[in-house]
Amino acid sequence: MEVSFFIATFKIVTMLFMTVVNGANDHSIQGR
Repeated sequence: MEVSFFIATFKIVTMLFMTVVNGANDHSIQGR
């Protein structure tokens, strides 16, 4: 269904976004 595809895409985008945010935070705090 269209809804299932939308939910799956939303979850993937959210996961990638959180990964980027966490990576930026780790870089800022730990100074890697």
